Amino acid sequence: MVTALPCRRALRRALLAGLTLALAAGCVEGTDGPVITGARPDPATPGQPLRIDGINFGASGHVAVGGRPVAERFRSADRVEVELPADLPPGPSWLVVVAEGRPSPAFAIDVAGDSEPRSDGARRFPPGLDGAVVDRGPGGDGGPGADAGGPLVAEFDPDPAGGDTVRLVAREAPVGRLILEVQVPDTPAVRGLALHLAYDRGLLRFAEASPRGGRTLAVGEIGPGRLAIGRVLAGGDDPLVLTFDLVGPGEGRIDVPARHRTARDAVNRPLPAVDFAGGGVRVRRR
Repeated sequence: MVTALPCRRALRRALLAGLTLALAAGCVEGTDGPVITGARPDPATPGQPLRIDGINFGASGHVAVGGRPVAERFRSADRVEVELPADLPPGPSWLVVVAEGRPSPAFAIDVAGDSEPRSDGARRFPPGLDGAVVDRGPGGDGGPGADAGGPLVAEFDPDPAGGDTVRLVAREAPVGRLILEVQVPDTPAVRGLALHLAYDRGLLRFAEASPRGGRTLAVGEIGPGRLAIGRVLAGGDDPLVLTFDLVGPGEGRIDVPARHRTARDAVNRPLPAVDFAGGGVRVRRR
């Protein structure tokens, strides 16, 4: 019997992978950087080989999964084979091929295994950012559905940011929700974005995005407390607005992990001058 889960996983991966490929190839003809077009087996298995197909892989470089370098077994211009670590964390991850110093756009993959987040009593936490150990102290309130009481309201405190920064700005929101606008620097140089937002699933749960997506936009929750965003910009685009449901009271952050964010110009060159900023979140009972 075929279950719905693999289908949903395939649709999610196709959506996100298509957007990262669009950042590399859509409307930017002539790029000679590496681009991943596929990876197998699917899902990837810790401790086993993984074949990566694509273009412009070059004669030398390295491969990273979730920001972690992995052992390479074979490389040609259109194929790389690697050995995955036996302790690779299960669940959604990202694959990057670096060819002669040039990284590919991130390619979404799934790693086989049980990706259930760690728990501490009633409080449940997402996996650590980029493999880091998460320690939020013993117990705590705010577990999903664990807290009864009055309606929830949220306050968002953005991090200080300069002019060339992709930032999050709070919009007026109804009770029980947090609404954030993703603001892009007002410069024609930025033609593409790909990033993750990481947040505590004990505080927030992604609800919807506006615009909802299409050929130039993909937004999807790829794991507990992790939202992936990819967008190709053409100028005059509608702002991207993200809506979150409030799950429980507490304090935390919305971060843009350094290993999972990039701004690109019209020929797919990274824009290192463009920064990314998150902010603090406080959810309380009204």
